[in-house]
Amino acid sequence: MPQVFVVWGNIHQSYPFHLLPPIPYLSTIFKHTSMASNKQRQRKIGYFLLWKLLQQLGQEQVFAQGIEKDQQGRPHFNAPQFDFNLSHSGDWVAVILVQRAHNESVAIDIEHPLRARNFERLLHYYASETEIAWWQLQQKQDEAFYLTWCAREAILKAKGRGIGAISKVLFEPENSCFFTQEAPNGQLFFAQELPFYLACFVQGSGTISHCFCWQEKTASLLQQKVKLNRYRVINRKL
Repeated sequence: MPQVFVVWGNIHQSYPFHLLPPIPYLSTIFKHTSMASNKQRQRKIGYFLLWKLLQQLGQEQVFAQGIEKDQQGRPHFNAPQFDFNLSHSGDWVAVILVQRAHNESVAIDIEHPLRARNFERLLHYYASETEIAWWQLQQKQDEAFYLTWCAREAILKAKGRGIGAISKVLFEPENSCFFTQEAPNGQLFFAQELPFYLACFVQGSGTISHCFCWQEKTASLLQQKVKLNRYRVINRKL
């Protein structure tokens, strides 16, 4: 069974970035002066949290072995026994990490809404009429919308697909299932009680082992209890 971990932090917290191992991949992505300073900080926090999580697991050497991008532009470790994915939104950054049992992929998406959105208009872009009808009946329509949105993003990110394929993921709320040809079979975990909405995809039958948040005062990761709702992801032709 794969071991899956999630960690998050806020961009307004301080981080000892000088402790990060100097691997070539980080030097490359942070040398682009055209990248907005806020986006650079989000990425730097993401890779710091990834390294800190590996350090906590006694696997710091995995980070030191380096990171590269695949043909889809998705970053991956040179060490094949681990996979990871990053996401950031607003003031928050989150990371998912898996210690593989076989060759499982993981992906994550968070949303920290800073402005109002026309949920129904967006749903008509990618959701079925059945899903829209379900959404219209929900008491907490914001939570229901971000389940449908974040879940799709996480599912597509598992294999390096972008948001342009969002309509290629079908959601059946009554069965708690997502269907798509764009990702392998797996599990989707969703949390709505954090400062942001969180969706995590785990290939296969794995579950999330532990969640952590960054503690600025102690410069360490603090384990968190998070209520996660589970959905099945099924690879199927639509």
